[in-house]
Amino acid sequence: MSAAVIVLLAIIVVAILVIAAYLISFASSLMRVASNLSTVNAAITQIPRKTEPVAPILDSLRRDLGEAQGLLEGILAKPRNTAAGPGTAGQGSAPVPGGPPGPGSVIGG
Repeated sequence: MSAAVIVLLAIIVVAILVIAAYLISFASSLMRVASNLSTVNAAITQIPRKTEPVAPILDSLRRDLGEAQGLLEGILAKPRNTAAGPGTAGQGSAPVPGGPPGPGSVIGG
């Protein structure tokens, strides 16, 4: 064999080795991508199962808050005792216009 044939064969072997190394690197990258996609897919399939119980909980909270709102509106709708006579201690009284704020008064609001 001549020197030209040996050089040609060496170039071909080097080219094949470079292509093989590139393909092996590409295959390992694809395996990492497949692994990541598998992880993401598993997480995505769990989303509906994990968010399913939220609706009944929110309905229960909404119902409880509606009841609390009704009770608070009922408390606010009751007339207050404006005469501070005997037996009314601790029940609070309506503040006198222009007077000092009483217990439970909101100052500045």
